[in-house]
Amino acid sequence: MLYHVSLFPVKQFYPRIPVSRCCGEDFHIPRISFSRFSVLKALRAIPEGGRNISKMLKLGICPVLYVYTIPEDQCILVHYPEEKAKGIRYMEDILEYVPDSDLTGECWLLDKPDMDMFICRTFYVSHIEFDISDVDLYIVKNIELESCVNPESNLDRLFAKFRCKCKPDDPGLSEFYYPGNENAFLTYILDIFEEKGENYGI
Repeated sequence: MLYHVSLFPVKQFYPRIPVSRCCGEDFHIPRISFSRFSVLKALRAIPEGGRNISKMLKLGICPVLYVYTIPEDQCILVHYPEEKAKGIRYMEDILEYVPDSDLTGECWLLDKPDMDMFICRTFYVSHIEFDISDVDLYIVKNIELESCVNPESNLDRLFAKFRCKCKPDDPGLSEFYYPGNENAFLTYILDIFEEKGENYGI
C-alpha cells in the first residue's frame, strides 16, 4: 500500500516540484510524494508537518489528517524518471533524489492519477511525539489518531477560533495560499496565531 497524508484535502493529485524541499532534494522532476510503509512515515515527509500539528494541538485544536491510499499493484514500478510504462508510474528507490527518503519511506508517483483510484480517510490527531534525540529535525516518533467523518478543514477551524474577518478562500490570500504552498502558509499563520494565543493566555 502507498500512503499520502496531508493537513489539507486533495481535490486532484498532480506531479509537480515541491515548493518546500529538504536539503539536497531534487528540484527538476515533477512528482507526487507517497510513502510505501505507513501513515507515520508519510507524515514525516510533510514539510513542517509535525511542527504544525504540534502547534495546533497547543492552540487547543486537534488537527485533521487526510490519509490517501492506493495499492501498489495499481501502479507500474519504474527505475528512473524517464522510463516509459503504460499506467501510473512509480519509483521506489529515490535516495539519490531525496536524501531523507530512507527515513520517510518516500516514493514517487510520476503521472497524474484518477482520484477514483484512491481511498481517503480522515482522522483527528489527538497526540504527537517527537524523537528527542534530534530536537532540530522534529522527527515524528508517534501519533495518536481518532477517525472522523466530514470534518471542518484545519484552516476554517483556525480562522474561526481566532475570529478572523476573512476566510481561507479570501482572494487577498491567494498570493500566499495556493496549491503546493499550503504547508508553508499554515506554518506562517500558526506562528501568528501562536503569538496571538500567548497574548490571550491560550
